Amino acid sequence: MAYLFLGTAANVAGVRTSALSQFFSTLYANGLQTPEFFLTDKDWAQINAAQRTWPTTKIQLCYWHLRRAVKKRLADSSVNTNNYDAESANQEVNFIDTNFHPFPRNQSTGIRSSQNCDVRFCPRELRETILEIISYHFHLHPLLPNDNNQYLTENEIWLLSVREMYGFCVANDLKNVWAYMWSNWYEKRHWMLWARAANPDRIGLFKTTMLIEAHWKVIKRDFLPKFFRPRLDLVVYVITTRLLPHHQRRYYQLTSRREMVAWRKDFKKEWKKLSNHDSSTANPHITDVTKWMCSCKYFLLSRWPMCYHLVLRVPDLRSNTSLFASVTRQEVYPFLKHPSLQDEDDSSFETSNTGGKRFLFNFILITVLFNINMLICILL
Repeated sequence: MAYLFLGTAANVAGVRTSALSQFFSTLYANGLQTPEFFLTDKDWAQINAAQRTWPTTKIQLCYWHLRRAVKKRLADSSVNTNNYDAESANQEVNFIDTNFHPFPRNQSTGIRSSQNCDVRFCPRELRETILEIISYHFHLHPLLPNDNNQYLTENEIWLLSVREMYGFCVANDLKNVWAYMWSNWYEKRHWMLWARAANPDRIGLFKTTMLIEAHWKVIKRDFLPKFFRPRLDLVVYVITTRLLPHHQRRYYQLTSRREMVAWRKDFKKEWKKLSNHDSSTANPHITDVTKWMCSCKYFLLSRWPMCYHLVLRVPDLRSNTSLFASVTRQEVYPFLKHPSLQDEDDSSFETSNTGGKRFLFNFILITVLFNINMLICILL
């Protein structure tokens, strides 16, 4: 774990990015040289600093923050200034109509103007559908086939996502929504930051920065509950003398099998729920137990990953304590690995190094508890 405290003074251009770059460079010098993923909210100072330090690392925007940002904007009826370049979008994706734009072009000057612009943003009844569409696009990946047994490439998934969101906006005459979606999420350079498909070789085990949220909750609730704005030296003292020993004890309990990590309990509960599904239901999806992969939407969106098609393909393992105690989640095939699910001598797939230094999670926490910005990095 690593901590960085930043002042809340107005951000002078480049200063915050520079401070973060120095912090990340220190981590790099201490052995963190090739993290596979860097999870963050959409903070450009963090993103730019991370890309400078680890140019080959996949920047992965937090799924929860993605949904929250889109949901908040869809609920806002205001119309922003004209920053959507339809001509540039058409050059990048040729099926985008340059006339589908919230700001009409003046016929005499050829310049787009806010006069007679479309003032409607997004009707309430369409907001949840849009969230479902972008959530689906977030999860698509080249390692997962569609129901036609097609494995789409990274670029094909991007074009498919653009086409589906653009088509929905055109069908519902949502010019402002499309302008927002393209300018902030679906332009290729933005899409690369949040879509899992942008790293075609692996599927990250984590989608959100909630691990950081939980870590912050321990500091705030258990160690500094009576302090509104504690001094920085007190915060450092609490971290070094109370928080870190707490996590050392917790680590010992988990590695000695005295306690089970929380996700295994949830995994067991989900497995048993799926085991009770009607086995006579027809399965039109592509299901491969060896790869532990299914083309259904439930599997695509699942946390584990898992679906009833796969669970019902294997013997009843609800009483198999070894499965729930030692099953491993992987970034590559098979996405769930255990001798009860695959042959022990099957070496046809790469083993995911989930125990190595692959993930770098960071999240800027700005709260009223500390009169500072606090950056926490947890390395797993």
